[in-house]
Amino acid sequence: MLLVVGAIVAGSGPEEKREAPHELALPTKLVDKYQLHSSSDAAPRGDGAWDPVDVKDWTGVAGKYAVAIDRPNVNGVVIAGMYGDIAHPERVRESLLRGTADRDDTKLAVRPEEFVIDADGPEWSCQVVVRGKGLSKTTLPVCAWADESTAGSVLFLSPRYMTEPPARVDLDHAARDAHAIRDELRKPVE
Repeated sequence: MLLVVGAIVAGSGPEEKREAPHELALPTKLVDKYQLHSSSDAAPRGDGAWDPVDVKDWTGVAGKYAVAIDRPNVNGVVIAGMYGDIAHPERVRESLLRGTADRDDTKLAVRPEEFVIDADGPEWSCQVVVRGKGLSKTTLPVCAWADESTAGSVLFLSPRYMTEPPARVDLDHAARDAHAIRDELRKPVE
């Protein structure tokens, strides 16, 4: 089963100089570590506030990557994203994170923190959610970005984080890992 994380909400904003359009493509291998386990053209989960005027001509992508294909829930990442014409990236990024914590079995454990990894890249927001109850709780960091043409979230299914107390998760490290993943997903439109 493919887990799709995130939600998309966009608002209107002033016209600014926009960069060349990009799209998201799911490679079979990601950051020389993860193999594509499953994929879908499903968009990130909406939260009822979708305004089609603010996000135009979009296409959704989702993928689950694993270090060991036979154990995708133990060490991997889940990508949920979209590409198109995004009018208000900050609100889209915030909505993606809201969507990861707005689930019956998942609760927000560490509020979003903002990161800029590359001066030419997007601002990142990363948070920690906890999935499950009692002894079966799992700590999951998730990071999201949005720019004028792409948006997405990266949820980490990693032994490095799964048993870590939420407050001890290194979100700066997660943001850097997510940025490297984004760099491999995002391609100029030809």
